[in-house]
Amino acid sequence: MTATTTAAAAAFAAPNSTDPVPPPPNSTGVAQPWTDAPPAQTAPAQPVLPQAPAPQPEQAFGQALPVMNSQTLYRPQIPGFENRAVGLGDLSIMAKNKQIKPETMLVDANSNLPLQARQLQGVFSDKQYLIALILSIFLGQLGIDRFYTGQIGAGIGKLLTFGGLGIWWLIDIFLYASHSVTDNQGRPLS
Repeated sequence: MTATTTAAAAAFAAPNSTDPVPPPPNSTGVAQPWTDAPPAQTAPAQPVLPQAPAPQPEQAFGQALPVMNSQTLYRPQIPGFENRAVGLGDLSIMAKNKQIKPETMLVDANSNLPLQARQLQGVFSDKQYLIALILSIFLGQLGIDRFYTGQIGAGIGKLLTFGGLGIWWLIDIFLYASHSVTDNQGRPLS
């Protein structure tokens, strides 16, 4: 083989990126004539995805938690209440009186499933104590901590007075540190 034959073979083996792309065969299997234009792009068919299953309640020890309503009874795992079942209203009062904390374990009286008090809606606020404390320390003079807990009026007051000239800001830091601040609905922070 000569050098010119080898170079010609190499030219046919490695197509140049500027060479036209051979057209795909049509539906009958016959190749279409060569064109310099790229073949028309068709939108790929959208695959049909299976429906996602409905979200399940949180799992506790491999079992779904029961539906929590105002008639469900719970046994708080604190001294003097182990065998006494109480409802959500009583748990809310116990939370406001600081008899239970967000991490206090409760047992559902019907299914005997354990859960923390913060998991029950309406007992503790959905706002977190630590976030409120950090906001009070760093942005309390602007009232951001009060806006976070839903106390809009107090937040505006702190904003306009620059934290009560710093006095209100310092008092709020101590109130948050001692877990004495509630959200706008009167629920203790979790």
